[in-house]
Amino acid sequence: QIYAYILIVQNLRLGGLWGSGTKTSQNVTGAIERDAELKTGYGGLTADYVFPVTQRLDFTVGTLLGGGSVNLKLTKTTGSPVTWDSTWADFGSPGPTQSYTRNLTGAFFVFQPNVSAEYAVLRWLGLRVGVGYNETIATNWREDDNYDIVGVPDNVSGRGFMINAGLFVGTFIF
Repeated sequence: QIYAYILIVQNLRLGGLWGSGTKTSQNVTGAIERDAELKTGYGGLTADYVFPVTQRLDFTVGTLLGGGSVNLKLTKTTGSPVTWDSTWADFGSPGPTQSYTRNLTGAFFVFQPNVSAEYAVLRWLGLRVGVGYNETIATNWREDDNYDIVGVPDNVSGRGFMINAGLFVGTFIF
């Protein structure tokens, strides 16, 4: 996260935040191997109002407004070595394929209200702990960048409570 105080409105700071992550899973049943890779990322503009408590301790109330994306890559293979000829034969076959890969992608708007406590340990080092809630809106899912996906369950989303902690490095005036 990066931010700066806006001197026009006392104790208001504006900035930006971004983040990403990846999670993988593998399941092997007999000769069938199934892999799933989930990648997600989001970012946006932040606005925080700071309530000074003591010379070094502040509480903040803020929000993030932005957007993000999610990619779920699903792969199913027979576990046997793949040859050039078998790939083309499988592609040209009218029957079901023995292995396949699907890419499911989604884009969304994110709104994240949060509250935090910040403590300036030194003039250039601070600690922060906080809680927030991610709300994602208007997730549009597509398969292989060609087809819209309908019927996605409501619980497949980036919604939920979050806890954050971190170090701030910069100049703190107290």
